[in-house]
Amino acid sequence: MAQNEIVEVSATSNDRKINRRVLVASLSIQKVRLNIYQDTESAV
Repeated sequence: MAQNEIVEVSATSNDRKINRRVLVASLSIQKVRLNIYQDTESAV
């Protein structure tokens, strides 16, 4: 039982790290899109 619990805990921590990376990546992509959108608006 103890070994299974440890495996589950490590798996959840890895999932959290991956989720954080995905969130950061999506946020940075949104920022880039906003910058491009603003640049096109100012150019027009």
